[in-house]
Amino acid sequence: ISVIRISSVLIQDRLQRNFITRLSLLLLLTNFLVMFKLPMPLMRLYLVCVCLSLLTLYFVQSTRYKNEKRPSWLLWTRRIGALTLVGFILGEINGQADMVFFSFSGILQTLFAALFVWILYLLLQVLLELTVSHIPFSLLKKNTNTIIGMIRPVLFVVCASTFLGSVLVDWHLFSNATDAINYIRELGFEVEGGKISVGLLVAAGLLLYAAYCISKMTQSILLQTVLPRKNVDKGVQLSITRLLHYSIMLIGFLLALQALGFSLTNLTILGGALGVGIGFGLQAIINNFASGLILLFERPIKVGDTIQVGDEMAEVKELGLRATIVQTFDNAEIVVPNSDLITSQVTNWTLKERRIRVRIPVGVAYGSDLQEVLKILLTCAEERPEVLPTPKASALFLAFGDSSLDFELRFFIPEFSDRRRIQSELNLDIYRELVDAGIEIPFPQNDLHLKTISAQAAEALDPQMTMATAGS
Repeated sequence: ISVIRISSVLIQDRLQRNFITRLSLLLLLTNFLVMFKLPMPLMRLYLVCVCLSLLTLYFVQSTRYKNEKRPSWLLWTRRIGALTLVGFILGEINGQADMVFFSFSGILQTLFAALFVWILYLLLQVLLELTVSHIPFSLLKKNTNTIIGMIRPVLFVVCASTFLGSVLVDWHLFSNATDAINYIRELGFEVEGGKISVGLLVAAGLLLYAAYCISKMTQSILLQTVLPRKNVDKGVQLSITRLLHYSIMLIGFLLALQALGFSLTNLTILGGALGVGIGFGLQAIINNFASGLILLFERPIKVGDTIQVGDEMAEVKELGLRATIVQTFDNAEIVVPNSDLITSQVTNWTLKERRIRVRIPVGVAYGSDLQEVLKILLTCAEERPEVLPTPKASALFLAFGDSSLDFELRFFIPEFSDRRRIQSELNLDIYRELVDAGIEIPFPQNDLHLKTISAQAAEALDPQMTMATAGS
């Protein structure tokens, strides 16, 4: 009755509420009939009537709601349930009354146990959210969703264990749920020097998960309060929290191995086996792991830096122990092995500072006023507010080109990411000023000198050239 009442509040879907209500009433009626020791012929008639009624309800709902979209798992569950009901009817016809009643009762109680544990899980989540939301500490309130997300798997394990114990009791495999859970907890296999059971595996898993939760909460506290208050650089913050995470997880892993019964001798054997594996095929992984530690300690590359990977410019998004994730300006993410960043030459444009020098090449036609060109270039640079006054911008006459006189404007800007925009805007300013000054920007050209030419070619090019050629 409590399941019916609670499900009417927690569950919004009408069909699910109706299913839970009917299932609860059916279980209640069946238990009453068993308690009052209904004669077997009447019990058999009752089971047949229940199966026929459920089959009729299944076909009616399938016809009524055939146009509504339902999850595939729900459709297959209902089909399997209908086939099971047909099997019960055929079993009653063949005289397998005891087996049919045992199976019917077991399946019915199993379904109800699943519903009961599901509602229990929902209630525990509500109580957890209420408890966490009323914690007086502001730092914990900021991480309410994180705390609930970490505790929710523990609630699931507790509810799943409760369900498993109830199912084993419902199918008369054990007299009570405590004996059932203890039996499952002791299941395992023998290893040299001890036994690894399900209980030990669960304990080891809980230790690892506890280490993960402690690590996550510690990282949140450091990143939200401690490190920002000390004005620590963002890249340093991430390096500190990442090293702390690996340290806590290593401790949790060692405690989990100890919970499983591994001694130091076993760990030495495991280390030897790991060494053999490294020698045979894990050199690259260990190399990347060691390179990741070097990156975290020496910090030649930090999160947020802009580096050049091959021909691509990319921003460092995540530093891992095996690989580093960078994002190009085309929004593509590249996974770079750490060993490539350590053993190869990498250009880091923002290692110490984000100030950068920009160079703009300019070519003008031969015969142009050189001093006027230099003046225009410097004026365009000095009028831009993004150009730093120190170091001062400079305009240089570099070379006599094949088709032009080659100049170059050099200046510094404070932010690396603005270089393309400023370069584009300055190119527009320089072009406009050169055009206004009457200075030509030439295109590539070549002079062709002809020493001899045939009469037919000369006539085709120019009749006057043909006459000159004939006169000569």
